Amino acid sequence: MQGAPLVRGGLVFIGVLLFALPLKWVTREEALESRLGINPGENLGRGGSVEGEIRAFEMEFQFSREIRTMQINHLGKEFLKMERPSLSELRTVSLPFPKEGIELVFRVEAEGKGVTAVRCRLRLHNGECYERSVWGSDLIEEVIAFP
Repeated sequence: MQGAPLVRGGLVFIGVLLFALPLKWVTREEALESRLGINPGENLGRGGSVEGEIRAFEMEFQFSREIRTMQINHLGKEFLKMERPSLSELRTVSLPFPKEGIELVFRVEAEGKGVTAVRCRLRLHNGECYERSVWGSDLIEEVIAFP
């Protein structure tokens, strides 16, 4: 078989097919549901719901310079938008806050050119405080996780 690369390639292809068929059967969605008791399509950010109690909390923002607009999204939905905010803003918002935390998508457009920084303090009703900051140029688009 040293001189027959075509035959060796064919045997390798047949071997891969023999392993691919059982692998496809084992990883089917129905097989995962029956063996593991889970649905792989649940709560993967496709507009599904997030379990966790809806909490009201304060978000304090500090900006390094004039901001044209700031928009914050959670699970693909806008829940806070500010047009020309002052350099320091305080807002109270309500969101589901599971024990794993939340991820917020910040989109900040600044006036003019230069470096922009935004600090966000999230205060829960039980006194816990989380602080995150983002910085960039004229347009900042960043995902921030709060535990």
